Amino acid sequence: MEKFINNAPFALVLVCLIIGFVLLIKGADFFVEGSSSVAKRLHVPSIIIGLTIVAMGTSLPETAVSVSASITGNNELAVSNVVGSNIFNLMVVIGVCAMIATVDVMPIPQSATKRLLEQKDSKIARLQRQQSNSRVGKMDFHSELSTTLRMDKKNLEQALFVLQK
Repeated sequence: MEKFINNAPFALVLVCLIIGFVLLIKGADFFVEGSSSVAKRLHVPSIIIGLTIVAMGTSLPETAVSVSASITGNNELAVSNVVGSNIFNLMVVIGVCAMIATVDVMPIPQSATKRLLEQKDSKIARLQRQQSNSRVGKMDFHSELSTTLRMDKKNLEQALFVLQK
């Protein structure tokens, strides 16, 4: 099948892609409808049907793609399908939540931000002067710089805590 698709004209490849996509969607629909009717005949509560069978039906196309990719040796496709699906689902949930309810964010006063940035800049400038005077080695410079940046983060958090009071 792979040789056929690779050697086929572009129009035929597009037709096969569309047919496969339609069959995949319809297959998931048939799975959900069939398993839901079986569950209803077995008197399974609707909430259980919604939480299990519908969830399986919506993730079945992704599962089919990941399984077929793994079988053919395209492990990268299988892993990227899972990662991409999770990122998309998270972004959609966060986006919908952001549209439904807003979160009030208190702005940081500009004077506090400016003061903290000036302190950081003066510390970095002092470290650069020390390194250029060869009093501090390259490793010491990077260690001191990372300590300075961590301290600035801590100072910023403390300033925010004080400002919130």
